[in-house]
Amino acid sequence: MGQVKKILAGSFLFAIGLVLAGCVFDSPDKSLTLGGHEIKVEIVDTAVSRVNGLSGRESLCASCGMLFVYDNSAKRAFWMKNMNFPLDIIWLNDNRAVGFSEALEPEGEEPSRTYASPEPVDMVLEVNAGFVAKNGIKAGDPVQLGN
Repeated sequence: MGQVKKILAGSFLFAIGLVLAGCVFDSPDKSLTLGGHEIKVEIVDTAVSRVNGLSGRESLCASCGMLFVYDNSAKRAFWMKNMNFPLDIIWLNDNRAVGFSEALEPEGEEPSRTYASPEPVDMVLEVNAGFVAKNGIKAGDPVQLGN
């Protein structure tokens, strides 16, 4: 009977771990509307979460993105370190799109390229490559963060 309790306890802890991992890492936090298109976004707003970003993930749903939120507007630079799929980066400031870096290819452990915002930004949105072109997103499009 003691062995059964250990197995059940271990299974329970494993299940709780999966639920927590899903809540922290894979569930969208909010929705964002950009140029009339709704995107489910996971918010990253700490130094550690910003450095990790989407690195190591296998995919991103078609209507999902990762939103990097900063306390101030500044020039920002991103890389494609340990990425497994290509991305579009949408540079945002004062609730509008200000530029794009499109169809960025994944790089390994030591990326050779960085991608810089065209001007100071206070948010950065990463979405699947092709999103900007497919949805006709353009500079000046309004951004609204919802629930």
